[in-house]
Amino acid sequence: MIEEYYGHDGGYNYIPYHGLNGNDISFFHNHSPHPNIVTPDQGQTFTTSREIKKGEELLADYRTYAHEDDILLK
Repeated sequence: MIEEYYGHDGGYNYIPYHGLNGNDISFFHNHSPHPNIVTPDQGQTFTTSREIKKGEELLADYRTYAHEDDILLK
């Protein structure tokens, strides 16, 4: 996860002081037009829209809090 989420250059990985604990939920969900998490405040906080089953992927509709020019939606 360190190589995926953080910058690296010249054999060094640049990790924030808090490491992975410093990541907010936006690092761990994907886009879907049928989300199971929603945001009432443009991405500051998220709540579930239904019960999430163990092992189920967290899905948010990026269009509800990100400008469409900033994201690639499929």
